[in-house]
Amino acid sequence: MTVTVITPPEPLLTVEEAKRACRYEDTDRDGEFEAWIAAAQATIDGPAGWLGRSIGEQTLEVTASHFDFGIRLPCPPILEVLSVKYDDPNGVERTLDPDAYRLDRTGTLQCALNGSWPSVRADCEAIRVQYRAGYEGPPAPLLQAVRVMVNLMAQFQVEPVNFHTHQTVVSLAHPYRVYAA
Repeated sequence: MTVTVITPPEPLLTVEEAKRACRYEDTDRDGEFEAWIAAAQATIDGPAGWLGRSIGEQTLEVTASHFDFGIRLPCPPILEVLSVKYDDPNGVERTLDPDAYRLDRTGTLQCALNGSWPSVRADCEAIRVQYRAGYEGPPAPLLQAVRVMVNLMAQFQVEPVNFHTHQTVVSLAHPYRVYAA
């Protein structure tokens, strides 16, 4: 199973918000602030982030080899399923009708009640599910975690690599972490 970002999220903070959090007013470091916001967000957001969760709204695609008992869509919260495409046994791409599946409360794509999954080609990427994930309004603790990370980078030139061990960031973000089932 592979997860790909199709449409990345918008920055969680504006440069102005980040500068305000750092008590910085000049514009001479705006480019650095943009980079710090992106680095902080990438540390926790989406498929590559350590939270295992989508914070900013983004479009993701997960690939799978078979339907079996459903397909868990990583990086919740899931806002909507955009499409389910699959390669039939002859290799022809098909789009599954939205009435043929449902999304359960765990974020798993399930077959519709009394339905059945179609046969698919024997291929590790025979099924492709595109979906929108993320918060329509990110939780305040996660926004604050990004502010703290930006502040650390701005003040101390700290690399974002170890933010998952910084106590303030962990305290703010940990309740939102998704652990593999």
